[in-house]
This record gives sequence, structure tokens and C-alpha cells, in this order.
Amino acid sequence: NHKYTVVTSGISYNALNQVTGQTIITADGNTADGSITAGAIRTTQTESAKTYDTSGRLTGSTVAISEQSISDQSSGAMIGTTLNHNYTVVTSGITYNSLNQISGQTIVTTDDGDTAVDGAIRTTQVESNKTYDTSGRLVSTTAVITEESITHDALGNQVIGATLSHTYTVTTVTTKYNAVNKVAQQTV
Repeated sequence: NHKYTVVTSGISYNALNQVTGQTIITADGNTADGSITAGAIRTTQTESAKTYDTSGRLTGSTVAISEQSISDQSSGAMIGTTLNHNYTVVTSGITYNSLNQISGQTIVTTDDGDTAVDGAIRTTQVESNKTYDTSGRLVSTTAVITEESITHDALGNQVIGATLSHTYTVTTVTTKYNAVNKVAQQTV
């Protein structure tokens, strides 16, 4: 019996009543009485900077994510003692085809967010050439992925790619879906 709690708060809107930000907290590992068991995980997603095009479609967003362990609820819920991982995901340049399906986007994930420590990794994924079948299911996509290290020079300035700078391309083609629209056969 697996339970979790999701709390959404701080929702903000623009003049067109589109969501521009919100905070979502998910606590995984709840028990039947509502308490949180030791070893549970709390994930906090703080979404901001959501932007939209003139058709009301999302064009970009920023999400700061924090994953933390909950080690002992009975003594005041010690947070982050065995897991305390923070990262930022910035999605930008979302483009759409004539059927309003995403045709491309850029996703940048940075370990430890804007204050990345030496040894952190920044991954940039540029997705393009997304195609869909007549049922609206994704058939193919290409992603160019760049992984780069984050270090700092003697003055404390961030240096990107000094110890790791690796780029590769992944093309995914789905050749078969099953009766419930789950991928049954795929080539990567």
C-alpha cells in the first residue's frame, strides 16, 4: 500500500489568467495514518517564469527542484540528512507544429542550480524533428545532448566545460504502439 501527498501552493497568474508560477511539494512514503515513514522522500518543485505565445501555448519555464530525505518524523522530521539534491531545469524555445504538438525545445538541467559547486554537471538537450502519427502519438525525435562540467576559476567565476564537454545525438523512432497506446517497439 503506497501513499503520497501532493500540495500545490503559491499559484501566480498573468493578465490572461495563465499560470506563471507555483510550488508543488510531493511527500512520498506516507502511511495509512498520514504520518511519514523514515526513508521517505520530499520533492519540492518551484515553477517560475512560465511564458506563452500569442496562441496561449507554453514557450518556456524554469523549475527549481529539491529532493530531500525525511529521516525521522517522530522527532521532528529531520530533512535532507541522507538525500539533499537540488537542480534547476530551464525549458525554452518550445515550438509547435500546425496541430499544436511540440516540434522542438531546449532543456537545460543544472546540478545545484545557479550556485553550482565545482564538479556539478550542466546538461543541455536540444530536441527537434518531433513527428507524430495520425493518432497524435510521438513517432520520432532527435535530441542533441551536451554534458558539461561546472568549475570555478581563481576569481570565483564559473567555467563551463573545463573538465567535461561531451556532445552526442540520440534519434528515437517508435515503430509500434500496443492497444493501450504504450510503446511496444522503439529504436534508439
